[in-house]
Amino acid sequence: MTASTSPEQSAAQALSAMDSGDLTTAVRHLSRALLMDPHRAEWLALLTHIMDSAEDPLALVPLRSGGISAGEMAVRAYACHRKRRYHDALDLLMQAALAAPQSPLLDWAKMWLRKPETATSINTGRLAPRFQAILRELPRIKALANGGAPLLVRLGPLVRRLRETQVCDGAFLLLAVSLLRQLPDSKEAYEAAREAHELEPGHASCVALGEVYRDREDWDRAARWFQAALDHQPDDVATRLTLGDMLLAANRPDEAEHWYRAALSIDPQHPQGVSSLLAVRYERTGDPSFKDELEHFALSHPENAAARAMIDRISPYFGSWLPEPGEASLRLVRLMVQKWEEGEDVRVEGMHLSSLEAPSVYLAHALQLAREGKGGRLKLDVEAVPRPDVRRPRVPVRYLLWRYRGTEPLPALSEPPARASAAVTKIAAMPYGLKSWLAQAANVAPQFGSGRILEPLAVMVHPPPLPRGVTPWEWVQRVQIAAMLIAAKTELGWRGSIRRQALFDVANGPLDWTTVAAILALSVLADDEPEIAGDVAALFNDMLRDASEGGYICHLHALVVANQRLPNLSQRMRLELAQRRRELERG
Repeated sequence: MTASTSPEQSAAQALSAMDSGDLTTAVRHLSRALLMDPHRAEWLALLTHIMDSAEDPLALVPLRSGGISAGEMAVRAYACHRKRRYHDALDLLMQAALAAPQSPLLDWAKMWLRKPETATSINTGRLAPRFQAILRELPRIKALANGGAPLLVRLGPLVRRLRETQVCDGAFLLLAVSLLRQLPDSKEAYEAAREAHELEPGHASCVALGEVYRDREDWDRAARWFQAALDHQPDDVATRLTLGDMLLAANRPDEAEHWYRAALSIDPQHPQGVSSLLAVRYERTGDPSFKDELEHFALSHPENAAARAMIDRISPYFGSWLPEPGEASLRLVRLMVQKWEEGEDVRVEGMHLSSLEAPSVYLAHALQLAREGKGGRLKLDVEAVPRPDVRRPRVPVRYLLWRYRGTEPLPALSEPPARASAAVTKIAAMPYGLKSWLAQAANVAPQFGSGRILEPLAVMVHPPPLPRGVTPWEWVQRVQIAAMLIAAKTELGWRGSIRRQALFDVANGPLDWTTVAAILALSVLADDEPEIAGDVAALFNDMLRDASEGGYICHLHALVVANQRLPNLSQRMRLELAQRRRELERG
């Protein structure tokens, strides 16, 4: 079916071909229609009629060396089902569903499995590669415009139907748990894990149940199942570390430290155990010597992802701590907030500055006025502009967020549609965490795609209304970071992509808190997509080299911290960044 051929036209072509006796052509046309709507009763009736007219229905859809289309694969699965080759039918249908995740083809499988004659006919062990393929392809599927919903929402019910009608061994059920947890479908994941444990109770089934409860943040039940796994495998270091990580995430550092120590009692040099214990001891005591020891350990073991993760946890930006901006002009906004909270009607709209600062201060000021139902506009008198000129992009850019009239900043993009503001607000209102926000952004981004990347970018300079309980400067930061993360996940490719252009352009654009948002998004994206790390490192190094001087340069601290996290840095670069960070933090 071409872009100009509708499913109805394909079905009509199939009927015409059948009437002329060309059943193979009829099936080919009909497969295109059914791929778009596999529930259409008259098309299914036509397919049944065509197959009843053929001596061998499978011969109507022959396998070819170059492969067959997803629609043809689905029709061949239908033919296998009619010939009572039930396992082959389901196996082919799952391949077709993975090739065309935008189609609800798995509804055929659920219908077939309801029939008594299919009971115990499926070899679930041989189906395992299909589930593994879906698990591998989940990032690609979730990045589709509809998030792969027609496929993904049907996997839980399909697994349930398989459990109810077929013989499933523990290995298949545990694979299903892994897939269902990633969808996520917590209810079906629990049922599959419970059945696996009933069939083959052991270390793996206990861990699976612990993981399901951990996903639900039911920490105590999760801990009991993880500890049950240790009864089956007493020398299991990984599960002890999992317990420590989970309890640390649950803000139970004393218990976390117990399990990190337990892991190290078995393997004293385990790199994750060493770094995790140092981090939790620093969190518990505030003793900087533990932080220093952790940073030294990470420098000595640059390949240790666990050490980097623990440094993230106790560091600004990449843990749960988003530092406040340091602009002197923010004192105006803070003063207004303080006085209004004290009941005084104070409005401060002007200030003299020695050096130009981030334009997002204007956004914070406007949000605070709007929340209080007051009018007014911020005016800043500036003596000097840092050099190189922070009003100008570092290099030519396509996506520009700010332009200037003298020293007055103006948004360079028009206001975004409501859907973009709503998507960004949903993430920005969550507890701060770059990695969890990136995962949320990956779910949201497909509704925009690279073709509408300007929408989340526009939210960065037109932030949604300020909610209660959040300062205006924190809200602007959160909104800009959330929007940048959505932009980062609008497509899958990197080299030559629109998302790369947008991220780099915002990083290279007029200096602002938006620059910080781009830096943070790029750094955490490199965790998720390691193949881009070298490209990101080159950008960060260029930005450090070209950094402006004079006044408060808002992105420098975030740039250094983000750069420190990147893999494959030379020892010299790591030491230079550590020294520069110490200088910035000393002020």
